[in-house]
Amino acid sequence: MPRGQMMPFEQLFAVRYDSPLFKDSGHTGMFYAQSWAFMHYCRFGVNKIPPEKMNLFVRVAGSSKIQERPEEFRAVCRELLGLDYPDLMR
Repeated sequence: MPRGQMMPFEQLFAVRYDSPLFKDSGHTGMFYAQSWAFMHYCRFGVNKIPPEKMNLFVRVAGSSKIQERPEEFRAVCRELLGLDYPDLMR
C-alpha cells in the first residue's frame, strides 16, 4: 500500500492486536488515522444512517467474535449501515 493511501476496509477491519499492520510503524499511523476518521464519521458524520443502527454497528465492530469472521462483518455492515465497503470509501 503506497504511503498516504487509505487502507481498503477489508484490510482495516481485519487488523487485530497480533496483525503486522497494528505493529508495523510504517502502517500504524495510517491505521490509526483512518480508524479515527471512520469512528468520527460514525459518531458525528452527516449521513442518513439512523443513530441506533450506527451505535449497533460500532458495538458489533468492537466485538472480538465478529473480527474472526470478516465476511459476516461485511454483511453486518451492509445490513446496519446500508453500505458496502466501496460505498464507505467514497
